[in-house]
Amino acid sequence: MDRQVVPYKKEHRDSCIEVFKTNIGKYFDEGELKGFIDFLDFNVYSTQYFVVLLDGISVIGCGGYYLNSEVVRLVDGMIDKSSHKTGPGLLLLEYRLTKAKAEYPGRNIGIDTSQHTEGFFEKYGFKTTESVKDFYGVGIDKVSMLYNP
Repeated sequence: MDRQVVPYKKEHRDSCIEVFKTNIGKYFDEGELKGFIDFLDFNVYSTQYFVVLLDGISVIGCGGYYLNSEVVRLVDGMIDKSSHKTGPGLLLLEYRLTKAKAEYPGRNIGIDTSQHTEGFFEKYGFKTTESVKDFYGVGIDKVSMLYNP
């Protein structure tokens, strides 16, 4: 299985939506789907956004970053639920961190995630700065984290 991160193209849209849908329940609330679709349709090109391809064909993940004031923000990162804990999440994170650090040297990198992925990001140097219970939906807290390169 060959996995690679490549820039997002509009032909990846439907596959990214399917990846999102595999994570509804534990990682995303159903109500967040419309916002993600709007992001792909109207705002994705204002960010650096990427997909993770399996064997050069199948989209199994997506995520990006952008500069917000003084902090680089990781945005809408996700891996197809069937590929969790098999390596593409780390591949996507490392790729985004490497690109963001090169493009914006010395800038802190932030993310808003949930308590379900907080531990993943902690392993790679992110520190929790704030937590808001049930922010995204029942049982899905907002956890704000910061990485200082």
